[in-house]
Amino acid sequence: MEFASTVGISRLFHYCPYVKERFSDLVQKNRIYLSDTRNFNDPWDCRPCFDMSQLNDPAYADKVVDYFYRAARKQYPSTPEEYHKLRALEVRADPEKLRAALIQASDMGDEISKRYRVFCLTTHPKNILMWSHYARNHSGICIEFSCSNLVFSGAFKVQYGQNYPTFDLTDASDERVLLPLVSKSSAWAYEDEYRLLAQERLHAVSKSLITDRNYLALPIGAVQSVILGCLCPLEIEQEIRDVLNKQSPDIVVRRLTRLPNKYDFDFA
Repeated sequence: MEFASTVGISRLFHYCPYVKERFSDLVQKNRIYLSDTRNFNDPWDCRPCFDMSQLNDPAYADKVVDYFYRAARKQYPSTPEEYHKLRALEVRADPEKLRAALIQASDMGDEISKRYRVFCLTTHPKNILMWSHYARNHSGICIEFSCSNLVFSGAFKVQYGQNYPTFDLTDASDERVLLPLVSKSSAWAYEDEYRLLAQERLHAVSKSLITDRNYLALPIGAVQSVILGCLCPLEIEQEIRDVLNKQSPDIVVRRLTRLPNKYDFDFA
């Protein structure tokens, strides 16, 4: 996996509608709101899928059964050991039961959504489609973050491909576990996305960025500028400027304007 720091990214940008409460959180409380993965607009995003044909390999089937056996023991520690062993033998002896168990495990997307929170970023602050999709049709804002800190320098680079990567249930390595959270179709490659991945405190199981009720505390000085969409209302611009002048005068405000002779923007 690649990170912002390993590919030399110094700035990352986040598109969003202007919401007064969230903007106040950003400026006054120095924190950002991370998304629950269930709200993503891509039906493959953060939803693992499994290659059932792998069960034809006896060695892999044994590994899957062992995974279910260990997971059941952990989830139901008071259940007698003999029951867990008997259940494992039954599943291993019946290919349909094993297949059904793996299909049921495909609901791991719910477990991911319970544990993980995601903050989506890009290297492109002037992308027409992203302003349209994520910043309320160019009336919202785009926030610029510095990567000269441990939080944003560790943003994961999203991997794009023609085929959805197969998730191996038996591989517990960090790279394999996080793969569904940083893999997208090549149709989304124009976004050049990076992601902060955090775990919600109540469900965290490893060292990671930690959110509390979806909020992540930011390093001091992480926010560099606020970019206004070309259709951002003037009253919202004034509100943003007033808040920043009082709370964070070092944060720069810039507005995009349409170029008269091409489908592109410039900063006013």
